[in-house]
Amino acid sequence: SISVSDANNLSIDCNTTDHAGLTFATENILPRKNSANTDNAVDLGAGSARFKNAYLSGNLYLGGTGSANALDDYETGTFTPSVSGGYGSAPSYNAQTGIYTKIGKLVLAHIRIAVASGSRGGSNLTFVGLPFSNQSTIDGGGFVIYQNNFHSTGEFYPMVNASTAEIHFHEANGTAVNANELDADNYDIRIAVVYQTA
Repeated sequence: SISVSDANNLSIDCNTTDHAGLTFATENILPRKNSANTDNAVDLGAGSARFKNAYLSGNLYLGGTGSANALDDYETGTFTPSVSGGYGSAPSYNAQTGIYTKIGKLVLAHIRIAVASGSRGGSNLTFVGLPFSNQSTIDGGGFVIYQNNFHSTGEFYPMVNASTAEIHFHEANGTAVNANELDADNYDIRIAVVYQTA
């Protein structure tokens, strides 16, 4: 059945018990059940009858209606990481590969840097070029997937410093990895890092 409620809202209902309907209200399309507006009782689609794509310019609220439940972004992409700190001049590369997935504020990035040659200096090794800056509250971090000729003298970990789009490396005791500590001028390293944007 089709009816008008609240003077202006068009409603479409099925008179059979437990069937769904819709109300076209001001700037909202509301779910209905048993000929009345309802909350948290009607599904959009089904396991064997799905909609195809959903195009949203705002947020998707999951598990609640507050700002903490709002998913405002999902994207995947590529970027080009490079070595910044630790070299007197820019090194040459055999590979500079970065891929990322961003879900809300959470960023997961995989990076491969293979340096062919370069003049290492005495400062801390720094990778730059992450697709988003880290938030300002706490550092992000990750792990080494593979390394060859990089730093075989002890355990070390990548860290995304707060408020930056940079990766620094630290040994297990917290000491920063200096470029002069690397095994060779040419190396290959692959890492994964996780951090949050502001």
